[in-house]
Amino acid sequence: MGRILLQVGSLPSNRLALTNRVYISPSVYSHLVEALGPESASGGPLVTVGPHAYFAEANAGVPDDKIALNGLQRRFAQLSLANKVEVRPFSPPANYALAAMEIDVDLLQKKSASGGPPREIDTDRLASDFLLNYEGHVFEVGQTLAMDFEGTKIELCIKSVSQIDLSGSQPSEELVTSDDAKRVGQLLAPTSLTFARPQGSKLVSLLGEKVAGGSGSANTIFLSDFDFEKLGIGGLDSEFNQIFRRAFASRIWPAHVIKQLGINHVRGMLLFGPPGCGKTLIARQIGKVLNAREPKIVNGPEILNKYVGGSEEKVRELFAEAEKEQLEMGDQSMLHIIILDEMDAICKVRGSNRSDSGVSDSVVNQLLSKIDGVDSLNNILLIGMTNRKDMIDDALLRPGRLEVHVEIGLPDTKGRLQILNIHTKNMKESKRISPDVISRLDEISDKTKNFSGAEIEGLVKAATSYALTRCVDVKDLSKAPDEKNLIVQFGDFERALDDVAPKFGVKSTEMKALYRNGFVPYGDSFDRLMGNMERLIEQVRTSEKTPLMSVLLQGPVASGKTAVAAKVAVESGFPFVRMISADDMIGYSDMAKCRPRFSNVVLQTLLVLLKKVPPDYGRRLLIIGTTSCPHLLQDLGLTQAFGVNQSTDLLDNPLQIAEVLRVAAHLTESDAEAIGNAITKPIGIKTLLMVAEMAKQGSEGGAVDVNLLQHSGRSPNKRGLSITTSDSSSSLFCSSTSSITSQLTSSYHNILTMLRSILLFVLVAAGTAFSPLPKANARSSTALNMATEVKVGDKIPAVTLSEGQADYGRPEAVDIAELIAGKKVAIFAVPGAFTPGCSKSHLPSFITAQEELKAKGVELTICIATNDAFVMEAWGRTSGGADAGIRFLSDGNAELSKALGLLIESPVMVRTKRFSLIADDGVVTHYFRLWKLQTPGLLMFWLNYNSV
Repeated sequence: MGRILLQVGSLPSNRLALTNRVYISPSVYSHLVEALGPESASGGPLVTVGPHAYFAEANAGVPDDKIALNGLQRRFAQLSLANKVEVRPFSPPANYALAAMEIDVDLLQKKSASGGPPREIDTDRLASDFLLNYEGHVFEVGQTLAMDFEGTKIELCIKSVSQIDLSGSQPSEELVTSDDAKRVGQLLAPTSLTFARPQGSKLVSLLGEKVAGGSGSANTIFLSDFDFEKLGIGGLDSEFNQIFRRAFASRIWPAHVIKQLGINHVRGMLLFGPPGCGKTLIARQIGKVLNAREPKIVNGPEILNKYVGGSEEKVRELFAEAEKEQLEMGDQSMLHIIILDEMDAICKVRGSNRSDSGVSDSVVNQLLSKIDGVDSLNNILLIGMTNRKDMIDDALLRPGRLEVHVEIGLPDTKGRLQILNIHTKNMKESKRISPDVISRLDEISDKTKNFSGAEIEGLVKAATSYALTRCVDVKDLSKAPDEKNLIVQFGDFERALDDVAPKFGVKSTEMKALYRNGFVPYGDSFDRLMGNMERLIEQVRTSEKTPLMSVLLQGPVASGKTAVAAKVAVESGFPFVRMISADDMIGYSDMAKCRPRFSNVVLQTLLVLLKKVPPDYGRRLLIIGTTSCPHLLQDLGLTQAFGVNQSTDLLDNPLQIAEVLRVAAHLTESDAEAIGNAITKPIGIKTLLMVAEMAKQGSEGGAVDVNLLQHSGRSPNKRGLSITTSDSSSSLFCSSTSSITSQLTSSYHNILTMLRSILLFVLVAAGTAFSPLPKANARSSTALNMATEVKVGDKIPAVTLSEGQADYGRPEAVDIAELIAGKKVAIFAVPGAFTPGCSKSHLPSFITAQEELKAKGVELTICIATNDAFVMEAWGRTSGGADAGIRFLSDGNAELSKALGLLIESPVMVRTKRFSLIADDGVVTHYFRLWKLQTPGLLMFWLNYNSV
């Protein structure tokens, strides 16, 4: 039987619509069976109705000239009732068998089911029933059919098919090559069936292993051809492994497996770390490698809105599409990615800012409810980025919200090489880079320790700029650039390394400037100090039990503490070295007072941070502190916070001094020893190097004038300094060995005299520039007295003080002017008797210096404070000061302090500023104002090196 032309008709019974068959009259059916042979009798003959193949079945209710099709068949074949259609017998070829078929499932009667909960369908049982009912049927992509599944009428649409070749003795899964043939095939028992919910449908919920993507096969969440290096991301292999394991591994598995495990997908991830390391780049590029919706990228401050409730509405809008798709598609919903850059701008700790309107708190609350609220979403991934993880509200960081915290830190050597390859890729392809550079990229990687990804990119740009400039005639910019010779050389990268410095690296130039005069191993004490420091560094580097080491270097001024700390830090090999000094913490404001002040907040912060171990395993921290006032740190409890204390001492051995001069000043051994023997007082190595260098300058045109600025401190109006040279002065470095000792000693004393004059000038100038301010109001904590501060040349005023008696009798009145008349006296003042600092260091230093003061002609030493006479007498007696010859006088009414301009007046007490002076017959010859607790300081400096 050949082709036959029949008229399209409707089915004689509605139940026949669920069979996916066409119906013809019994007579036509018998002819078809004859034409196809007896092998078709079991399942019925296959016929083509137009281009589509169906099983045919006989039905007495169908006329001989008609073929009955259901509505879905007529719609798929684009046929109407009474249309003529050609019907032919069909025998499927051997390669027509289907390997797999994916089918969309929806309810047949959608209107009656809308508004109710979705109908749950077990795909495992559905696959079994479908194969039982439709085995042998031919299906095409786009074909629809109706089926009765467990009492529910469902509509099935063939979404995709794949074929295998069964023509050989052993079947092979080779897909046919014809595009049309790939869209049609015959359902057989081995065919794998999977089911999915149509996009936009919310009437059914699919369960079981036969859900599309299930049965052990992975969801295609990642695109198959992605490469992070092609995306411009390098040096983050371990970070990507962590991100994949924590945030994406669960999404590869079928939904039913995740439900069996009883877990939820990760909904949030926080990328944190220093600037320039690739947080934003990762977040932007990660959407390109995922089979997900286009990421929504929001800069944190963009969320804020000037209208009440506007900020919260913007947060809700970010999640609106994900909520809609989750409602419609359930577990089949695609992943929605929301990226929040600079998250700390809108997600600060709630309640931390009392001055705002509470908008930031409301935004945090809205985010919390959307990420992990009552109706939490399972199809979102919120990626937050910040440099300040500590500022983000803790509720956002707990599991179930932004639970994956990935630190995007500085790349290691391998990572830096990857980044260099990324940024030089175009140069390599266009042959604009020297082969020498390509072969030595690993060397550049080693030299860029602690460079961030952005800084490496800047390094490549800087190197390229040298190559571009080299090919331009700067004398004639109208000439065309030499494009032919534009090649980036290795030397360009070496020069660029000098231009681009890492933010988190070792600022070698600044650190080396702290010991620009070099290091001289002057003796055993130096070797012992450096050896101890090296061992401590090695301990921090290698010991797993010592992640934190804090070292305090203490010693007198100019003993080389800072230089030792800087050299040790630079040569430690640690990738990040940061130097923190007092000038880094200076804050200038209109309310700031020009005086030292104690901050308990700063003290407590230091006490805590000095003992805080690095949080992550494998990280090491070495803290080196320096101080010239260990007694002050002892009083504050800071000394105990350091794990190790090391001392740097003054040079007090002639052999040490000689060694420094021999190495630093290039003197002969005999000359250096002679000079070392001539210097009888301890001297700081920094001072010795400075003196040697200054004396060296004199060899070119004369020594520094010994009378430099002798009277610069006497007038507060003088602002200039002048330095003169004397032709009669001898050069330090002369060839005569016999005179070098006296010349160095003379120059040394001259330099000290010059330093004394300069310091006097600076103090007087500072005293004029920062003159005391008037008391602003009664609530001011401290107001400085308006009297002019004493200076050299002033006469001590006649003020009556009082002196306590040993028998607790009536205090004796003492006129200070009469007491010091015709005498050379030393006067020093302290804020108060019996205070820890004054009792432990200040007063004892003057007691110790009594013999030396007397040797310099000082006949009397007087201690003054605003305590009453009884307290001063008791302090002198118990401290041993009275036995040493020091007289303790009470300035109880603060008259002398006011007259000298050295009064500290506050609402609760009156105190005298720390000072020391030398007066000869009542006239001040030397004066030093102590800005902080210390020993007699420059007073003893003058006494030791220049006669008073």
